[in-house]
Amino acid sequence: MYSYYLESIKSRAKDSSIELSETLEKEIRLGLKRDLQAQKIPPNTPVPRRKNIIKYLCVVSKASGSPIHAFKSLLSPGSWTSSGGSFKLAEDCGYNITDILLEITSSREGKKACNYLEIGAGYAGFLSKDKTGKRAGIAELYDTHKDLIGDKLFLHFTNLSKWHDNLPEGIYEHPAFLGSTLLSLRKLEECPDYFDVIYSQCAAYFDYNYLKFIEQACNMLCPSDKGGLLIFNGKTELDRQAIEVAEREGTTLIYKEELGGMNGTFYVFKKNNV
Repeated sequence: MYSYYLESIKSRAKDSSIELSETLEKEIRLGLKRDLQAQKIPPNTPVPRRKNIIKYLCVVSKASGSPIHAFKSLLSPGSWTSSGGSFKLAEDCGYNITDILLEITSSREGKKACNYLEIGAGYAGFLSKDKTGKRAGIAELYDTHKDLIGDKLFLHFTNLSKWHDNLPEGIYEHPAFLGSTLLSLRKLEECPDYFDVIYSQCAAYFDYNYLKFIEQACNMLCPSDKGGLLIFNGKTELDRQAIEVAEREGTTLIYKEELGGMNGTFYVFKKNNV
């Protein structure tokens, strides 16, 4: 499956006019290997550094249930785990995704549905739980808005590889996508051309073509009273360029907060009404 996902990611990168340099392809390969490896252990597992070989093997072996996998991962690119609760940064900044989607669907008349897209959801796509045991991320959206999903609300999320099987009707996972290849989603029959809310926690931050992510995400937003929102954290050092790209694509910055460290800066852009 690794080769299949790799070729699909590279093909979509070319479709997005992204130059596949040696450095970028190396990053894609590394990210995909980490993605596939992370699926073998529970979210938020505190994986020790490889320098402590015995402790590393013990932790990964116990978490994955396989000493063989632990040994293989020791010799593979860095092991990481997907955090539980993919909405934490947004909620910390006062943006509750669950409430926002309810406001949008409640404001709609007729049959027009609300479409949500999350970039790089990982475990939080539908498997993770918070510290209290409550389901988090898109699973939380499903638990809260179950009566709306598949009718008034449709949930989409991307990953480098496929993490989930047998998702409920109205929820779609799209593997082999980068944040900077979002426009290729329009080629998929189950995907709408436009979304009401697009969200990323950290996935876009680490995209090698970060500004192209902003360009494509803004292009795929649908303006509306309550929706038309791009919510993500990005690179603080590219703050000016990020705002310029977003404004050029017809959105307005409505909130910004510098979080510091690897969380960078948190942004909320809203699509302008034409």
